[in-house]
Amino acid sequence: MSSSRNFIHRFDWILFGVVLSMLVLSSLTFYGLDDRSGQFLTRHIILILAAIGIMFLVSFFDYRVFKNYSTASVIIYVVAIILLGLAFASQQIRGISGWIVFNQFTFQPAEFAKLAVLILLAKYFSQKHVEINNVSHIIGSAVYVGLPLAMVFVQPDFGSAVVFGAIWLTILIFSGIDKRKLLSIIMLGVIAITAGWFLVLKDYQKNRILSFSDPTSDPRGQGYHLIQSKIAIGSGGWGGDIFNFNKTYSTTVPEPYTDFIFTSYAHKFGFIGVIILVGLLLVLTTRLINIASHEAQNNFSKFFTIGFLGILMTHFTINIGMNLGLLPITGIPLPFLSYGGSHLITMMAGLGMVQSIKIHG
Repeated sequence: MSSSRNFIHRFDWILFGVVLSMLVLSSLTFYGLDDRSGQFLTRHIILILAAIGIMFLVSFFDYRVFKNYSTASVIIYVVAIILLGLAFASQQIRGISGWIVFNQFTFQPAEFAKLAVLILLAKYFSQKHVEINNVSHIIGSAVYVGLPLAMVFVQPDFGSAVVFGAIWLTILIFSGIDKRKLLSIIMLGVIAITAGWFLVLKDYQKNRILSFSDPTSDPRGQGYHLIQSKIAIGSGGWGGDIFNFNKTYSTTVPEPYTDFIFTSYAHKFGFIGVIILVGLLLVLTTRLINIASHEAQNNFSKFFTIGFLGILMTHFTINIGMNLGLLPITGIPLPFLSYGGSHLITMMAGLGMVQSIKIHG
């Protein structure tokens, strides 16, 4: 009974409430989006309920298993690498070998790998943070993140590759690494990205990325969807059309439930809705920073919470940026709003880990 009372008392209900609000907004966005909305909305609600259940289960779990035992973090990392390898042998979807397909079931291992890499890096840096400026430790951490990063880049899933890099860079920055070494790492990263551009990406992928700078140069081709995205966002006006329940929206952008969910949301909720979303995001960020600064009692929990915030911020920045035409279109979901079981369940599991950190200290 005392453990249950402690769970209820220590659980961050504000953090959960913010995420739940985003999930409700995503469901409202799906409603009447197009002629497929009923099917997507039903599945989305089922996924939300499953993801919330997983979040509470992980919240009960004592995260200190990963803090105290290196084997646990290594096992989950190895499983993630194996799953990423299996994706290459599975069916391609939209030209990307990023899913494991089994009958009607699809699973995107890159999402699970983000959480696995975060757990391993949090463990690694919690052990090495005193000697983090030792080049061998920096290289060691780079190898851990470099393997899954290279695998998703080759799939090719450029967006997820960026997220893996962001996890590593976020924890590096907060680990107290020397600024000169950090600058050297960033320069090496720029060189690696340049090499990947010329050696890995195909012409159509390069054109898709470059189209954001001037979509009007190819308005019927690569720039079409970005132009339509801007038009849809602008047509949302101040208040959108959320109270027009009889209206069925005609989507003119690809993947309106996933990659371009922000466009769908802004069109339906308008500028006021976007302000509400930004406000929720600010509260989410504040709560995670507060947990990392005041609730986390050890380096593992601090690094994990900051790294998880890094994952969320990278996803939010890239998705919203590409919807607005400020960043290249890379195909990355918007946390707690986009449709997709792999991403939603992984993010909710990560949230459960953060709750576990707050509960167990």
